[in-house]
Amino acid sequence: MDLGRLPRLPARTVQVVDSRCALGESPLWLPAAAELRWVDAVRGELHALGPGGHERRPVVTGVLSAVAADTGGGLVLTADRRVLRTAGPDGPATVLARIPDQPPGIRFNDAKAGPDGRLWAGTVHPGRPGAAALWSIGPTGETVRHWSGIGHGNGIAWSPSGDTMFFVDSGERTVSRAAFSPALGAREVIARIPGGIPDGLTVDAQADLWLAVWGGGCLVRLRADGTPVGRVDLPDRNVTSCAFAGRDLGLLAVTTAEDDAGPAGGGGSVYLLDVGRRGVPGYLFGATAERSGGQ
Repeated sequence: MDLGRLPRLPARTVQVVDSRCALGESPLWLPAAAELRWVDAVRGELHALGPGGHERRPVVTGVLSAVAADTGGGLVLTADRRVLRTAGPDGPATVLARIPDQPPGIRFNDAKAGPDGRLWAGTVHPGRPGAAALWSIGPTGETVRHWSGIGHGNGIAWSPSGDTMFFVDSGERTVSRAAFSPALGAREVIARIPGGIPDGLTVDAQADLWLAVWGGGCLVRLRADGTPVGRVDLPDRNVTSCAFAGRDLGLLAVTTAEDDAGPAGGGGSVYLLDVGRRGVPGYLFGATAERSGGQ
């Protein structure tokens, strides 16, 4: 796949949030509060954009890599090697689980609540390619390792019906899919991304994938079989993740990170785009097949 040869897709910028994140990640729409949440992974901050504007607050000292919605009205967060749970959207966080039996240096990366009510999370070990894995964590903290030998676990999403899971291995620069029933099937690579690093992704109501490309300054839209459709260019070089947001899930929220190739290049803003598609409600941690905001 040559990113430069993909046709440019129409997209209208509705809003730009100058959040100045070092590493913005994990956009999450919370419909009850009409809020968009995301994390600054490097600074350990949780951001919110709602009717009252943009706010941020520190949560951990260390890496805060992902946020998901909890069935109890709180949040589930991945922070370094821990899974944290809050009693409310802004309540104090307590430790629910930790990565077991892993070498020092490994940590959680992207994570999402799945159709089975579990949190699905990839891990990464910066110094040991292939040492990462895909885990799931249940509401009482039980952990299950599903796939080993992952280069850099990253974006996760489900088809609109919930019977297929999509997974990004940034280390291998691949997008894979697997049957999800909710038992997880074998991985099948459906796309390889040269010219950039595949990062976070989401699925729209027409079953297409929207993939953030780190270093590529764009989102790529793919069919469910991995066939590329086109790209949406962003002003920031490092595009990290995306999720549908808004009351009708008609906006695509895109997080970005600072430009590691040239810090003067900016980055770290959040973009709300109209790409002519609507999203699929996401799932709640702790609730089987119960949906919340956009994936």
